[in-house]
Amino acid sequence: MEKNSHLKKHLGYWLSRLQTQIHISFEHRLSLYSISVAQWCILISLYDKQANSLMSLAKYIEVHKSAISRVVEQLVKNSLVTINDGADKRSQVITLTEKSQKLVPQLLAEANKNDEWYFNCLNADEISQLKSIIKKMIGYKTKINLNNFME
Repeated sequence: MEKNSHLKKHLGYWLSRLQTQIHISFEHRLSLYSISVAQWCILISLYDKQANSLMSLAKYIEVHKSAISRVVEQLVKNSLVTINDGADKRSQVITLTEKSQKLVPQLLAEANKNDEWYFNCLNADEISQLKSIIKKMIGYKTKINLNNFME
């Protein structure tokens, strides 16, 4: 480590570097299928039956509903999902098409390969600990009002 490097002393710097590398690698893998990371999140959530509407997807993936809506529109355009009408717009059900039902397992394999590439230096216990620590930190910080962070 460089002498007097304040930047490289901070864990946040190293976590950011790692996250960027993992994300860029995954983006590249998905681009071979003309899929974005945001689209993958929606497709895998639908495939796993974790959500099936704009609201439930937004809640499950933890992003704003308007962002989900834009990505779902792209997926509809690419014939990867369909939107089935409900009583009103809030009760619309989003489903995978036959095309995406075949595609998602391939995308999941790419996600697994990407994780394996980056995390194969860790054993199963270390991976479990890392996930636990990350979830603990995210859970703790989301309970704090970060609007006052810079004061």
